[in-house]
Amino acid sequence: MKNSKQILFVMLGLASAAAANAAQAQDALPVLDKASFSVGFVIPTFDTDLQANGVLDNGTNVDLERDLGLEQSGGVAFVRGTWRPFENHEFSLGYFSTDSDATRKLTKDIDFEGETYPVNSTVKASFGIDAIDFSYTWWGMRKEDWALGLRLGLVDYSIDTKLSLELDSAGNDVGGSLSGSVSPHLPAPTIGGSWRMRVSDQWRLKAEAGFFNANIDGVDGSVTYFNAGVEWFPWERWGLTANYMYQSIDVAVDKSNFNGNVDQNSGIVSLGLTYRF
Repeated sequence: MKNSKQILFVMLGLASAAAANAAQAQDALPVLDKASFSVGFVIPTFDTDLQANGVLDNGTNVDLERDLGLEQSGGVAFVRGTWRPFENHEFSLGYFSTDSDATRKLTKDIDFEGETYPVNSTVKASFGIDAIDFSYTWWGMRKEDWALGLRLGLVDYSIDTKLSLELDSAGNDVGGSLSGSVSPHLPAPTIGGSWRMRVSDQWRLKAEAGFFNANIDGVDGSVTYFNAGVEWFPWERWGLTANYMYQSIDVAVDKSNFNGNVDQNSGIVSLGLTYRF
């Protein structure tokens, strides 16, 4: 996102305001919040193989990072909220968006959406992801210092990938005369567990994990999910969080807007400022 610096200034301003108005004494941090709102940065790393089939032929399996140079760099902003309307039932919703583009001389022929981009030609490629992360947790076991629950999660990825031929294999400028784009929409559900633990009056730990394997609405494959994090609340309502999320998606897609395969491993580090209710 383009507003990373603005978000950083907002975070610093909110943290300064919280420190200035924090009470000298505070109650012990609960294991679970009634609600919370977080804003901060994610630093995403994607390892993506994509195969975009044409009408008659299968496409080439393309490593977007190695073959096309589509590396993710720097941090992008994220927002997240949680809500626990009942004692044992919690909902969570988060969002972030990232994109990348590169120009690369091909080291192999690439068949993409029924068109062939020949070896030694130069292509311009772009890659963007919009990610919405939703979950529901039933906290079936709750103690004074920890809680354990059943988690149903869904990370919904909208992936846009585009190729455009800039120079042919002889080095002649063809100005994007050949191009193609795909926009697979990948709902990635998981079923698993969630754990929280208060380790002191100001610190909490969290961990979540899940797995799913099914054929739903033209998307056939498996999803593995893991998330772990730490939360520090030096003030009663305001705190800092750090998380690491790993997700693996290996699916075959047969839908009107995309026919092919996506194999993606992602590691996402997030750092945020949280206000708890």
